[in-house]
Amino acid sequence: MVFGWETSQAQFAGGIGRGDSRGALEAIIDPDPGTSDFATFLSVSDAGSNSITLTIGTAPDATSGFDPQYDQFAPPPGPAGTFDARISFEGEDYFRFFE
Repeated sequence: MVFGWETSQAQFAGGIGRGDSRGALEAIIDPDPGTSDFATFLSVSDAGSNSITLTIGTAPDATSGFDPQYDQFAPPPGPAGTFDARISFEGEDYFRFFE
């Protein structure tokens, strides 16, 4: 734990997601009560130069549906073999999801 942030990292290879799933996953937990009860930032990257940060968290006024002040929908995935990382919840795909 450094300055209230907790970081953990993992490496993964094969079998996860679509196409070549080699890369890194990093989770940073930010307990910031000013904006949320809890937020986890997942930095996902492949062996190339592709990366994205996904956010999962809770907030006092967030619902289990779409909340425009917190959530961000992900577009439909690209063709097979392209980089893709997303949060899937109840049939919807997100880059940011708070409940």
